[in-house]
Amino acid sequence: MKISGIDIVERIDECLEKYGSNRAKLSKDLEMNQSTLSTWIMRDTVPKADDLYRIAEYLNVDLVWLITGQHSSGIDKNSMDIAKLIQKLDKIDQQEINDIIKLKLNRYDKERESFLSVEEPSPRYGEEETRKYLDWDVYDIPFLGDTAAGTPIDINAEPNEYMPLPGRLLVGNPLDYFYLRIRGTSMTDANIHDGDYVVIRKTNIPQNGEIMLIRYEDESTIKRILIQNDKVFLCWEDGTGKRLMIDSDNFEIQGIHVYTLRPRRRTD
Repeated sequence: MKISGIDIVERIDECLEKYGSNRAKLSKDLEMNQSTLSTWIMRDTVPKADDLYRIAEYLNVDLVWLITGQHSSGIDKNSMDIAKLIQKLDKIDQQEINDIIKLKLNRYDKERESFLSVEEPSPRYGEEETRKYLDWDVYDIPFLGDTAAGTPIDINAEPNEYMPLPGRLLVGNPLDYFYLRIRGTSMTDANIHDGDYVVIRKTNIPQNGEIMLIRYEDESTIKRILIQNDKVFLCWEDGTGKRLMIDSDNFEIQGIHVYTLRPRRRTD
């Protein structure tokens, strides 16, 4: 949805006409420059947030309608109180909130449309699949615990924590993703360090050369998979060159590593 200064002024004029008023009186009552509305039209400039709040309150109209032309349930006192608090913020923070509002309005608009579906192969995962996402959408990805020795991960467990991720980063079904916290230093050469978070996509297919979440001997671990002559190896990436051949009938692939997220470290 494109927010247009021209459209906003047209809605202001519509209201003023109903009230038997005009731009000059609005400008005088709100102590605005009379040329301001004309500037919004000539340059198709979106008015500043504080101007929109004041005009919506003056005209007694829904702020969302004033901005988008789409009716909602109406602006209530609580919404106006929030608007007044926003006016007290500095311009940078106001712009940030304005951007969030635009994203939300865009989301509401697109929810009435079908999901964008693009067919494309995904060589990283070794399979073709449909990439379905909305690049403006955000999904809550569940946190399923730590990858600690002797602790298996139940990928179907009920999570208590979530982390938001943009839909554009997710391939396939967003419900197939979860994240874990790394405990240990066996994958530091792959830039996966103790305390990092890793995003995992569920799959039960071993993929040669990929970093995967494996459940083996009642332990869930992150290792690179190497398949040679029908033999499966778990490979450490910590400078030791260590690798472990595992019984192909005694392990379970739980997912594939997609992203590593590093929390901000304290420097003191």
